[in-house]
Amino acid sequence: MIGSDSHPSGNCALSCAIEYMLLRSLKEEPLGFFCGVSNRVKRMLFGGLDFYFDESVQPNRREDLTNLLRFRGGVVTENPASRSITHCVTTSAPKSYRPTWEYITPHWIDDCERSSRLLHPDEHPLYQPALLKSVLSLIQVVDVVCL
Repeated sequence: MIGSDSHPSGNCALSCAIEYMLLRSLKEEPLGFFCGVSNRVKRMLFGGLDFYFDESVQPNRREDLTNLLRFRGGVVTENPASRSITHCVTTSAPKSYRPTWEYITPHWIDDCERSSRLLHPDEHPLYQPALLKSVLSLIQVVDVVCL
């Protein structure tokens, strides 16, 4: 059997199929000890997600993130009217709100890449543009008071 020595049970095809189904249902980090399907699935970290960058993201940062997202299976859309957009990448509080979009910062993309899993945007204030603005305002107030 092809690849039978790469898994303790000797049934690599079955193991890969089970791992693939688990990864699709859990959307978690690959288990990594099966027969290599982990690397293919891992590469699709942002698969099924469509990103739009607003004007607040610097062009060189946008280009770097666009390359990363596409390499990891994501789609980057230039047209904000597209109905397929799932995530808006911004560094400031959004000027308008679309309920079907998840508003995130570039920090979210970086941290998802580092952890090899999709993080929930509520996990950290740096992932949410509106909260980021509030946190930065609070830091400025504290700095002024402390001086």
